[in-house]
Amino acid sequence: MSLNHNKFKQDIVDILRDAPFINHATKKVGISRNTFYRWMRSDKMFQINVNGALQEGHKCMIELTESALFKKIKEGHFGAIKFYLENNHGNYMNRKYRIETLKDRNYHDSPAYAHARIPNVIALTKEEMEYLENIAYVAEKENMSEEEVEKLVEMVHNGTFKEMMDQSDEQETYESE
Repeated sequence: MSLNHNKFKQDIVDILRDAPFINHATKKVGISRNTFYRWMRSDKMFQINVNGALQEGHKCMIELTESALFKKIKEGHFGAIKFYLENNHGNYMNRKYRIETLKDRNYHDSPAYAHARIPNVIALTKEEMEYLENIAYVAEKENMSEEEVEKLVEMVHNGTFKEMMDQSDEQETYESE
């Protein structure tokens, strides 16, 4: 695969993190949807990154929408106020709907529950993907335990793995001098 395809793939993942719309991302990058879906079928890592980026993008859109709704409520926009009360307060719901669903509404319709139902999958940068590939190689070569591997993957996720690698490189340079 050419380096250009990898750049297109990373650009698509970056776009989807902000706006989870495949058509928008493919047009912005300049590829067809058919190419996008062909890449999804043939490149498992790309598929995982796209799915993670779509989830991040959906969370972003939910937060953006909630923010806009609350801004309208603060401005006194009657439609926004009515919408919020009808969907979040038992006294303002349709009576039949309220009777059927009120017991579940406090938790199941809350934004926290909606976010909890979305799996926590993240999209990885190219550098993070390389770190994980190296970890997989070393783990297999040295028969590392599952806990050790999980610890290293967590370090990649929270950014401390890069710092550890940089310190290791500095120490090797110092020792070789």
